[in-house]
Amino acid sequence: MKYRPAFPERFGSLEHARTVSGELLHWYNHEHHHAALGLLTPADVHCGRAAAKTAARAHVLAAAYARHPERFPRGVPQPPAVPAEVWINKPRSGPLTLFGAGPAPDDARGCLRRDDRDQGRDPTTPGFRGEELVAAVQ
Repeated sequence: MKYRPAFPERFGSLEHARTVSGELLHWYNHEHHHAALGLLTPADVHCGRAAAKTAARAHVLAAAYARHPERFPRGVPQPPAVPAEVWINKPRSGPLTLFGAGPAPDDARGCLRRDDRDQGRDPTTPGFRGEELVAAVQ
């Protein structure tokens, strides 16, 4: 993982994968400040704290400018703007279909298809059929 060099190259078990993934998701959503989100966390934006945090940053930056304007040749600094929308993969218009709900996709995005086989998988790890993920999420 780009921002987590301690992320293991392989998981020893399904429980190990769940533990590491849970820790990663918590860090990513609650601790990691994203440039695309105005240096806020996804939780800040999702929970409606973005405006208050941005206003607080603007106050701190204005105070820093008032104390040392020579450090800011371009004038009063402003915190990064919070975007109105952020997408990893913006959905196409029209109804969405859950992955795996129909025939295996054959696209150029590199998405795994149901007939793909992970030849590099640790042979001691049980096969993954998808039902385990559904059970884990519920």
